[in-house]
Amino acid sequence: MMDAQEGKLSAPAENIKSRDDELYSLGDEVKSMQSSSDKTLTEDEAMAQCVLFFVAGHDTTSSVVSFTLYLLALHPEIQDKLREEVNECFEKHDNKPPFDVTAKQKYLNAVISESMRMFPPGGRIERSTAEPYRIGGTGITVPKGCVVAVPVYAMHHDPENFPNPEIFDPERFIDENVSSIRSYLILKDSSMKMCHLSGRTLTYSSARVRGTALA
Repeated sequence: MMDAQEGKLSAPAENIKSRDDELYSLGDEVKSMQSSSDKTLTEDEAMAQCVLFFVAGHDTTSSVVSFTLYLLALHPEIQDKLREEVNECFEKHDNKPPFDVTAKQKYLNAVISESMRMFPPGGRIERSTAEPYRIGGTGITVPKGCVVAVPVYAMHHDPENFPNPEIFDPERFIDENVSSIRSYLILKDSSMKMCHLSGRTLTYSSARVRGTALA
C-alpha cells in the first residue's frame, strides 16, 4: 500500500488525482491538509494512516454485513428490490460491473446506510478536546483535555432525527429524502460528506461486494 501511495506525500495538491476505483487514497488526505492550515503527513504518519485504514475497515465490516443480511432476511420485499437493482447492473455490464459502477447503486447504498443507522458499528464516539471551546451563546466552555462523547446509537434512534426509527426503511437515503436528514448527523450515504473515518470506504465497499453477491 505504501508503494501505491509513493510520491503523494510531497506532491503539490493540484497534481494529486483520485480514482473512483481506489479504496483508499493518501492523496485525498494530502489535498485536504494542504488546503487547510494543517501540517502535511510525515512518512511515519502516512504508514500509520494506511494501517488504520485496514484496521478500522475490517473491524466494522463483519458487523455491517451481518446486520444488513439479518435485516434483508426480515424484509424480503426490500431484498427483492435490491436484487432487481443488482441484476440490472450486472446485465448492463456483461456480469462484470466495474467497482465505480457498483459504488453508485442507489438502493444498495441506501440499504447499507439504513443498516448502519439502525446498528452503527460505533455506537459511541469519544474525542478529547485539543483546546478550550465555547459553545455558541450558551456561556458553556468545554475545557482542553475534556472527553466529549457522541451517542451515535441514540442519535440514530431519535424520532426527531429519523421518524419511526425502529423501522428498516432504506428509502430514507434515496434522492430527495436524504435532504431531510440533518447535516450534523454522523451517518449519511457514503457518497456524501460525513464525519471522516479512515475505514469507512473499505467498510462500504466490502458491504457492497457481499450485498451484491448475496442479493
